[in-house]
Amino acid sequence: AELAGIDTRRVLLAVYGSLVPGGRTWNDFIAFARERGQADIESRLEVVGSGTVTGTLHDLGSYPGIVRGRDTVRVTVIRVADSDDLALLDEYEEFDPASPQTSEYVREFWPVDVDGGAIGAWVYVYRYPIPANSVVDHGDWEAHLVSRDS
Repeated sequence: AELAGIDTRRVLLAVYGSLVPGGRTWNDFIAFARERGQADIESRLEVVGSGTVTGTLHDLGSYPGIVRGRDTVRVTVIRVADSDDLALLDEYEEFDPASPQTSEYVREFWPVDVDGGAIGAWVYVYRYPIPANSVVDHGDWEAHLVSRDS
């Protein structure tokens, strides 16, 4: 993925679960967007590359959560067109910028390793108590789903 020349005025997010376009739970997000009158959301989110972040990925059942940690987590970097799209993503992730202390996730700006370089992107970080034995050791949610379901 060629990331030189990225328009950083548009927001970049590093996503790792339901917000990965084409992933196994992507349709959950699309249905959520349609319910809120955003039927064209797929055309408004652009995949710009893949990479990794340093953290720990947890299996929370039907979706993952990332927390600060020392593991490597696989992410897809997406660009959102505008603040309305970001607000929709925030709502889906149950992040309320006005009330982060009660949100399930908070949106934090993290370094992302992409093709040997680093960029900054927003990451939805899980902030509720983590269940025991939930670490996804290899940090890849899609691969984890495949192995978990087999």
